[in-house]
Amino acid sequence: LRASYAEEIAALVRYFVRRENIPAKGIALVTQNDSFGDSGFHGARLALVEYGVSESSILRIGVERNSVEVGDAVRSLTSDP
Repeated sequence: LRASYAEEIAALVRYFVRRENIPAKGIALVTQNDSFGDSGFHGARLALVEYGVSESSILRIGVERNSVEVGDAVRSLTSDP
């Protein structure tokens, strides 16, 4: 028996906010473009909403499964809007 991907990611978000003092509004997600990424995003979304983050403001960047091509995702996170 194990937690779902959604439950695991929700727990990580709560840990980052409560223990590491990372502002919930400062959390972005890089997820796989598949059902695993969708499940993880669902868990993160539920946890972030608990901290008052609106669903529309959650930054999600997708990457292809099993790809090491994540440069565009990193640039998206580190560039100025």
